[in-house]
Amino acid sequence: MKQGQGLVRFITIAMFLICAYYLSFSVVGWMFTKAENEYVAKNTSHLKAVSTDSLKQVERYYRTNFRDSFTEKPFLDLWITSYDYKSINQNQLNLGLDLKGGMSFVLEVNQGDILKALSNNSKDPIFNKAIDQAIQAQANSQDNFPSLLLKAYNDIDPNASMAPIFATNQKYADKIKSGDKNEAVLKVLDGDINSAVNQTYNVIKSRINQFGVAEPVVTLQEGAGRIIVELPGADDLARVKKMLQSSAKLEFWHVYDNREIAKGLEAVNETLKGLASLEAKKESPTTAVRDTTKKDTAATGASAILNKLGAATNAKTDSAKNNVNPLYDLFMPNYDRNTGQYSKGPSLGMAHRKDLDKISQMLAKEEVQKDLKGDIKFLWSAQPVDKAGRIYELYAIKASTQDAPLTGDVMTSAMPGMDDKGQQGVDMVMNSAGAAIWERMTAFAANGDPNFPNKSIAIVMDNVVFSAPSVGGPISGGKSQISGSFTAQDAKDLANILNSGKIDAPAKIIQEEVVGPTLGQKTIKSGMISLLVGLLLILAYMFLLFRGPGLVADICLLVNLFFLLGVLSSINATMTLPGIAGIVLIIGAAVDANVIIFERIKEEMRSGKGYWDSVAAGYKHSYWTIIDANVTTLITSLTLMFFGYGPIKGFAFTLTFGILTSLFTAVLLTREVFNIKHAKKEEIKFVESFYDKYFVNSNFQFIKNKKYAYAFSIFFIVVGFASIFTRGFDLGVDFIGGRSYVVTFDKDVDAPKIKEVLANGFDKNIVVKTFGQPNQVQITTAYLYGKAGETQETAKKNDETVLNEIYKGVQSFYTISPSESDFETKYVSNFRKIDAAIADDIKNSALWVSIIALLGIFAYVWFRFDKWQFSIGAIAALIHDLFFTLGVLSLLKDVMPFSLEFNQSVIAAILTIIGFSTNDTVVIFDRIREFRKKFPTEEFSKTINDAINATLSRTVMTASTLLIVSLVLFFFGGESLRGFSFTMVIGVIIGTLSSIFVASPVALDFIHLFDKGGKEVKKK
Repeated sequence: MKQGQGLVRFITIAMFLICAYYLSFSVVGWMFTKAENEYVAKNTSHLKAVSTDSLKQVERYYRTNFRDSFTEKPFLDLWITSYDYKSINQNQLNLGLDLKGGMSFVLEVNQGDILKALSNNSKDPIFNKAIDQAIQAQANSQDNFPSLLLKAYNDIDPNASMAPIFATNQKYADKIKSGDKNEAVLKVLDGDINSAVNQTYNVIKSRINQFGVAEPVVTLQEGAGRIIVELPGADDLARVKKMLQSSAKLEFWHVYDNREIAKGLEAVNETLKGLASLEAKKESPTTAVRDTTKKDTAATGASAILNKLGAATNAKTDSAKNNVNPLYDLFMPNYDRNTGQYSKGPSLGMAHRKDLDKISQMLAKEEVQKDLKGDIKFLWSAQPVDKAGRIYELYAIKASTQDAPLTGDVMTSAMPGMDDKGQQGVDMVMNSAGAAIWERMTAFAANGDPNFPNKSIAIVMDNVVFSAPSVGGPISGGKSQISGSFTAQDAKDLANILNSGKIDAPAKIIQEEVVGPTLGQKTIKSGMISLLVGLLLILAYMFLLFRGPGLVADICLLVNLFFLLGVLSSINATMTLPGIAGIVLIIGAAVDANVIIFERIKEEMRSGKGYWDSVAAGYKHSYWTIIDANVTTLITSLTLMFFGYGPIKGFAFTLTFGILTSLFTAVLLTREVFNIKHAKKEEIKFVESFYDKYFVNSNFQFIKNKKYAYAFSIFFIVVGFASIFTRGFDLGVDFIGGRSYVVTFDKDVDAPKIKEVLANGFDKNIVVKTFGQPNQVQITTAYLYGKAGETQETAKKNDETVLNEIYKGVQSFYTISPSESDFETKYVSNFRKIDAAIADDIKNSALWVSIIALLGIFAYVWFRFDKWQFSIGAIAALIHDLFFTLGVLSLLKDVMPFSLEFNQSVIAAILTIIGFSTNDTVVIFDRIREFRKKFPTEEFSKTINDAINATLSRTVMTASTLLIVSLVLFFFGGESLRGFSFTMVIGVIIGTLSSIFVASPVALDFIHLFDKGGKEVKKK
């Protein structure tokens, strides 16, 4: 026992130290953000008359400067550790878009377009019809695109063959024969489809990295052809969408050597100095002084960056300090200080990502073209060259013609390999046409200019340089190896880019959400209030119920929250509003284990046992009950985590880890407190609660009166079914697709009147509801709803049309009507769009999550309680809870003064109810099993009735804690959680009743029906 105590203490101390370490990054992160905001405010306070867009640009500039200044040096240096921007950013508990504001997108790469490109845009009618059918089927299927295409082919013409379509393509000359079966052809093409998807992913990732948004997230859903992008703080929707959806192609270009261009850049710098002087003379003295002050501040930041990169020439460094070099203040040329010469190679120099656009604009000025070669084209590197991800290289492409000398359609294959020195590289093979051009290009790069031999050839995609290998000599035969300082991942990415060729595979936005910063701040406030109020109420409730032991449970609950937040911080989790809801529910659920233990201890004491014997017996008899009860909840949370969709995963993630940490603190840690008190020979006194007055030694005849409970449930379920089939639900865009806007007005408005105007204007089925405040509404419409196969151009036009129609309809409801641009940027605080494919995925996900959770619970209850009839009882109760709750949501959808939109959050609430309802049921079943062992000859009906009565106080207590936190979420959690929390309130009440009046009685009925001919057997 002492060994076990030592282990609990060791784990507790270790967890405390680890969690304290990781949570310290969140605390320092809050300090960093506060200091950053003060720095930005100080440097922009004089900018009163500038436009909003200009002010945002300046603010972004200073934010980047502030963050960069603490990338290399610590923001806070303690004697045990230090905190710089990178470590803070990597380890703090990040806020999700719903709390912070920003944009999120789900993009889908059209794999049908990829196949058309690989077929050289074949006109074969069966091929094109099969692709169209596969695209339509993809919206309602979880299968990959090649499988859907094969099925479409077989449906249209089982004898039709794809092989002739691709066999004529030189790229597949050695891979596809005219007699190959469709399965074999698609197996070959599958690799190129994946390469094209990976190419689009890499291009988007490169664009995002250069976009300048802090903490962007870009992830690829393998096999689905989908890319998820999250941009916290981004506010330029049009620019972001254009950046995400434009296509790119692979090109090979000749590159100038740095030594050829360097003198020209010096001349450019001198020309820009002259232009700056002329501009200064035109300005008034007052303006000039003000602008110089701003320039000094900015240039100081630029000079600091130059110092971090390493100084260039002494002259250039000195001039940068004096702020007289427009180009070199921002750009560090490739210059060797030891030799005093410009460095050899394709890279002209480096610059910070925030300055890339500014430098590009300088180099594009008409006045500087005389200083540069006539065929020059400047391109930046695709990836940063420093570990911090801030510094990019500049290249000078030799653009003698508008088109590249060689494009990606000549690529046959590319794969990672090793060079003769054992370093990572990429092996690539071109077709015969490409091989001939490649040989001429490599010959010219190696020997075309005797003054600068062994030049490079740039591999360009999306107007950025992914690699610029130098050429040692002519390469014939079309086989080459690109080597350099590649990592294995670098080589894999470059091989994917080369394999993608010039396939035009733009990504279409199929889901987007824009959350304004104001709405994000409101969400944070409501989430924190609900968290604090829920915590305080549960702490007070437990103390009132149990006094001393309740205080122990409260302390352990606080430790549990500390551990949970520490765990989430250690894995760099993102906190969302559903995640906060999960924490609030954990507060209510965590004390459930303590209630089970404490009630059992009191029960043992009432049976005549001594204090410490009762404590030992209480914990001993509660362990498996607590484990069984929490495993069923874990089944539903894990199912949501692995098979759920979108933000609900965050809720499930928090709930899962919260259950695990609460098991440790509520069971083992409270036991350790009792052990410490035992060693000191001190008792933690238990008191009788007001529940004991009504439920101790109760003998309610639940089983005898089960027919009334059945009648009540059947009646309301039938009514609910009738409502579901006649009235339906208030389905949100999650399930039907479409667009949803949260619009704010400058005065209180009447939602029905707005609906009337908009319905008469463009969409008779439009839904308009008050959203939280009386001056805010949510508008949902399926007008011009994007179906599968909708083009980018059509989608963009439809988005603009719908927003314009809404703007025209709501103008009259403002005291002062805003302009159309101001309406979109200032008054639409939240926007969501869900495509048909995503809506169908969410529906399929909801269905499968429900089925898997029910099957998992059925299997576990059967495994733990031997008789399958107990599983039937548990599932009957869950189905009862499910349809009862659904019926209430349908019946009240137009009655309640708040939105009861049926969305992912409601599904999560229903599944959470299922988990907690099963928790109650399993506690009763566990007591039935215990009583059955004690009294094997007793009638089963009496055993079950006694078990329900024995656990009644615990059932009511835990239901009340969950009800308290659900009501807290309802009143304080904000409009976004209103439907979720209302569903939880209804579900907790119905779930508690079903565990008493449905689960056990149904199990008994099935035991009577199938055991011993349906009759009970009494042993004498």
